Amino acid sequence: MFRSEDLSYKDVNTKGIWLPRVEAFIRFLRPLRHTDLAEINLWISDYGEKHVKYCFEIKNLTTNELAAKGHLTIVCAEIGGRATKCPEIMIKKILKYYSEETCE
Repeated sequence: MFRSEDLSYKDVNTKGIWLPRVEAFIRFLRPLRHTDLAEINLWISDYGEKHVKYCFEIKNLTTNELAAKGHLTIVCAEIGGRATKCPEIMIKKILKYYSEETCE
């Protein structure tokens, strides 16, 4: 998602901010084999001044089945570890991926 918006973690890090994961969950539903093609759908279900929650689904394109789904929550933090406001440029660029669809 960052790459598609011409943004990188390096861009955020140069502002003295890192993006630690504070929550991660994945439910594996069907196997993906080594030769299977997969597609990952990613959207933002929640965000605030200091956090972003990403939802995802992984579809096995070979079998046309949902292989996994889950979510990941990050916070914006100073290099020392204290939560801080997310860079405005980051929020502006990723808000187009916001959806009211939940991760459930």
